[in-house]
Amino acid sequence: MIPLTHNEESITVQLERLLNDHVGGTRRAYWINDFESVARGAKVVTSDGRIEKAPDLHFRPPVYGTVESRSDWGWFVECKIVDKGHYLEAYCTDGVRRFSIGEYGARMPSSGMVGYVRDGQRPFVSLDPKLAGRFATVSHTHGTADNLSVSLHRRSELTPPCVNIELTHIWLLAE
Repeated sequence: MIPLTHNEESITVQLERLLNDHVGGTRRAYWINDFESVARGAKVVTSDGRIEKAPDLHFRPPVYGTVESRSDWGWFVECKIVDKGHYLEAYCTDGVRRFSIGEYGARMPSSGMVGYVRDGQRPFVSLDPKLAGRFATVSHTHGTADNLSVSLHRRSELTPPCVNIELTHIWLLAE
């Protein structure tokens, strides 16, 4: 169990370790077997060529014959604390916005946001009014569980343009 009462970086370090952990030769997080490893703080190239940006987690795929550059390939994830205070706005402006403007996942059609929730909020209800009319949001829908939602963001009008991006919002709830 990862204590969600710690600061964002401490929680993310523990999450990275848990996701990369193997027990008896088997990955503990079996549902990410399609990824070779999870790296924290790997810098990425933005859509406009800047190099200083680093999403919190980078799910690295194994090498496939069609992958030209593993640096641009993967599932990029930004993590943020969520509560009714200023953190929900930071989740959007310092998280969702970075994907919508091509700073993160510029060449990928999907990525994710992880919320460390401290006050019981759920992503669809909490995010829907924050995303409406902002961050080039095309749609925002319920996920398959109440701690999941999915938003689509238009990036074709960026200079240079990027593929649109679908963000899966996974909110881990503090107990």
